[in-house]
Amino acid sequence: YLSIISIAIPFVYLNNLTGVLLNSLRMERITMLTTFLGLIVNVVLNFMLIPQLKIFGAVYSTILTEASLLIFQTIFLIKLRKDNEMTYD
Repeated sequence: YLSIISIAIPFVYLNNLTGVLLNSLRMERITMLTTFLGLIVNVVLNFMLIPQLKIFGAVYSTILTEASLLIFQTIFLIKLRKDNEMTYD
């Protein structure tokens, strides 16, 4: 199980980076929202995958949850960057 769940490690590190970045930009609410969305993703995936795949369902759920958190936070950071871009004429 450990070798498979280790796939989630880069997502965890990058989630930490995006979370700290959002917090430093005073966007704590966005961090909280994306974490809550990650909770929902994790619970839904656990209910779907654990009955069929047992422990591997929990492993896959964890990997997908960490990836979804990274996607959610990255989307907010990209949107924030586009909203704050200055155009030079």
